[in-house]
Amino acid sequence: MRTNKFALIAFFLTCQTLCQAQTAFGVKGGMSINSLSFDDTEDQLDLLKRPGFFVGPTVKVSIPLGGLGIDAAVMYEQRNAKHNTPGLLPRGTHTTTVKHQQIAIPLNLRYDYQLNEAWGIYAYAGPQVGFNVGKDIQLDYGEWRPTSTTVAINAGLGVTLNKHLELSAGYSWSCGKNAEIWLDNRLKVDEAHFNSWQFSLGYFL
Repeated sequence: MRTNKFALIAFFLTCQTLCQAQTAFGVKGGMSINSLSFDDTEDQLDLLKRPGFFVGPTVKVSIPLGGLGIDAAVMYEQRNAKHNTPGLLPRGTHTTTVKHQQIAIPLNLRYDYQLNEAWGIYAYAGPQVGFNVGKDIQLDYGEWRPTSTTVAINAGLGVTLNKHLELSAGYSWSCGKNAEIWLDNRLKVDEAHFNSWQFSLGYFL
């Protein structure tokens, strides 16, 4: 009987907390600085960072439990990079710019700390799932084939202004391959991974 009472109390406390949760909708966009890496490091001479971008709707849920909350978004994201690849053909080194286009869905746990009525700071971290919407890219030496689904981990810091405007900087680690590189469409020669610095601006209603 005592266990049932504790369970009932916990249930009502959870319902009260959820009722007090504050939800805000908005839009977020920004720029990413992307680096491209490969499984077979012998097939690369140089990795050059190239800017990309992302934009889409977002939602933020603030739970009255010591500044904890969650945020999620559905964004169109394009990551660009440039690399030099030697030795695949007799002509020597080839410089290629590639892009990875996807619908990205990040889900972050966040901690907010309000400095005063206007300014606040927050930290966030969480997983991201991406669904490819781009096409295969023809290269001088073969083909760049994006994977249909990608997984990444995001983490970063940000500031809030008047509880409406947010500026953040973070890093996104790829948890698997983002693309495969095929030679003459017959032989897979490598797998590519995107990691990114991300700088965003968000506005919430």
